[in-house]
This record gives sequence, C-alpha cells and structure tokens, in this order.
Amino acid sequence: MSLPLINIILMTVNPIPILQLKSRCKARFREFGMCDKQIDSYDKEFLHLISYMENEGYTEYTPEVCESYLQALKEDVDKCASRKRRDGTLARMACLVVEGKPYNAIRSRRVSHDVPETEFGRIAKAYIQKLFDDGQLRKATVNQYQYYLSYLAIAMQLDNVDLSNLCRSYILKFLDKKPALTTRKVAVIKVFLHYLYENGYTREDLSLALKAYKMPKAEKVISYYTPEEIQQVEQSIDRSTNTGKRDYAIILLASRLGLRSGDICHLTFSDIDWDECKIRIRQQKTGRLITLPLLEDVGEAIIDYVTHARPKTEIKHVFVTKLHPYKPLNSVATMVNERISKSGICTIGKHHGAHSLRHSLATAMMSQKNDLPVISSALGHVMSKSTMFYLGVNIDNLLECSHDVPGVNDSFYTQKGGVFYDR
Repeated sequence: MSLPLINIILMTVNPIPILQLKSRCKARFREFGMCDKQIDSYDKEFLHLISYMENEGYTEYTPEVCESYLQALKEDVDKCASRKRRDGTLARMACLVVEGKPYNAIRSRRVSHDVPETEFGRIAKAYIQKLFDDGQLRKATVNQYQYYLSYLAIAMQLDNVDLSNLCRSYILKFLDKKPALTTRKVAVIKVFLHYLYENGYTREDLSLALKAYKMPKAEKVISYYTPEEIQQVEQSIDRSTNTGKRDYAIILLASRLGLRSGDICHLTFSDIDWDECKIRIRQQKTGRLITLPLLEDVGEAIIDYVTHARPKTEIKHVFVTKLHPYKPLNSVATMVNERISKSGICTIGKHHGAHSLRHSLATAMMSQKNDLPVISSALGHVMSKSTMFYLGVNIDNLLECSHDVPGVNDSFYTQKGGVFYDR
C-alpha cells in the first residue's frame, strides 16, 4: 500500500550544507513565526553548532548530526546548564528544518523514564502504581519516581544483578558510581528497598545501606520580606511595558494571594470568577481545590495585562510567553528572582525566588495574629502543621510566650568565697 503524499513529504530528510545552515534555518524560523530579534539571538548557538560540525568533519547537517551534537552537549562538563539548553534548542529547531516538520513538533519531544522490564523493574512499576492508586503520588510525581528507580534498575540490568544477588555492597558501589544522584533520589530508592524487604522480595533490609543519606533539613529561618520591602518590589516594576504589566500581575498573585509558581503558570481564564471576585484553582502540588478572593489590585493588574499587553492567542492560560510562537509560561521563578534583586531591597542571606513571596505573606498574616487554620486555608495547606513552620519567625508572638528568668540570690555568687564549683 502506498503512503499518503503528506507522509512522504514529512518523512523526507533534506540535509543542509554547513555553509547554508545558518541562512536556511533563519529563513525557516521566520516561517515559524519568530521575529527577527528572536532569530538573531541564536547567532551564538549557530556558531557553537557550526564549530562542532567543523571539528567533527561534518559537511552537512542531518538528524544524525543533531543526535551526536546533543550527546556531546550532555557530556560537556565545562558548559553551564543554561548554555546547554540554548544550544540544544537550536540544534532541535535546525533538525525540524531538515525534516520539514512544523515548529510545534519540538514540543512533543519528551524523555521517557520507563523502568526496564526486569523482575526489579516490574516490581518497581507495580509499587509506583500502588502509590498512585492510593493517592500518595500525583501524575507528575509518578514520572519522577520512574526516573529515580530507573537509575538503579538500569545499573542492575547492565551488571547482571537481580533480586537474588542484590546486596548492600552493590548498593554502596552503585552510589559511588552515580554522582548525579541527589538526596531526593536516594530517599526514593531507600524507601523502595525497604518495601522490597517488607514484602519478602529480599532477605535483608537493603535500605539500611543508605542509612547515612539523610533528607535535607528545612532552613532554620525561612526567607521572608517585610510588607514595606514587598511594596518596594512591586513599585520597582515598570508597568509601562508589556513585560512589566505581565510581571506585575504575577508578582501580586504571589505576594497578595500566596500562589505557588506552578499554580500561577497553570492559571486559566476559567479559574477566575469575575462576578464573584474569586479565584478557584486546583493546586498543582497537592491536588487540593482552593478558593481565594480576587483582590481589587490583583484583578486590575490582570485586566491591565490581558487588555493591553497579552499577545492575541487562543491559549487558555492567562500568562503566556512574550515572543512568538506563544505558549504558557513554564516557570516564573527566574523572573521573580530578577525583579526582587533589582528592586533594591536587601537579599543578603535570603532566598529571593517566587516562594519567598509566599513565605512573606504567611509571615505577615502571622504577625497580624491570624489563626493557624485561617492561614492554612489561605495557603492551601492540607495540614496545619505545615503552617506551623512560620511560627519560628513570629518573634513578637514568641516573646509573649516567654517567661521571666527568675532572679538569683547574691549568696550564690559569694558562696565559698566566690569560687564556683560543680556538684
């Protein structure tokens, strides 16, 4: 059976000579809808890609060259993560040009974290599915758990290790060979190893091999800013620009309503009830449905952005990127970090990301003597003990709970001729 013409066209690969790579890609990028300023911003990435091709002896750019270049970026320990992302994005876009695919095809590229089909892998997937069915994991976290456990599963498969000969020494050896493992990943592996022992899959509790690895402790004092400092951050934003209007609305959602970065990015127009002046969202982190008041200044900031600054697009999310092709924001952390840093307030020894605005709201509410359940409801905490974390910075209330130190009789200091001694 012959394939449809459209499929033949999409499957056609047209290698690009190295000397024409930059010009042909830029021409195609304009057809993608990218502006000249955005296209020109990739000049440095083109230089890196062409330099790689020259050093490796490639005369044409093909999908195979793309994969080779991406692998080289992955193994390059001297290049920073942000530069790798930029270089990788350019390489994938150039590959779309070679393959004759539309720009949105690059978004479907997703790394799979499937656990190998070994005995260990099958048990791991069943374990993850059970946690998901019991409501202990959300969909996004399932992929993380698969990613974490695949580290160990793949290593075992390569080393011909199974549950019958899995031992503590192998676990420790595995950790030494995997410097990319974080405390979070180790914690997931540790809990799963204990699960294997509890359910009779292993004869000993291999999680004890990870006893030395501990979850990171919460910071002793949370990072927060005073209401005056928050006001200075808000007023420092130039709202005459399109980006300023968007960033101002985002800052207010975090500082006035305490929304997390992910919830702001996922905020849609259907979440806002303009008639009742409320925002109803299902939190990305907890899955809990919460209702918050749409404060007047927050509502006005959103209206100002949507009416005068937001690009014309059918995307349902409120906040979108400023450059074409438009898409929902992935994160606001970097933007908030920069806005706080440029506002002129003191950030020495403090975090200044999006979560610091949430901390600041909770601390301010605590200082205003709001009850814990009220603050928990505003922040969307499932349990009040999460809100009790902020008690440690409420100095005024802590002083109210303090007791006077009883006085000490002068005879204590003069006993035995004023010589102190231990009993």
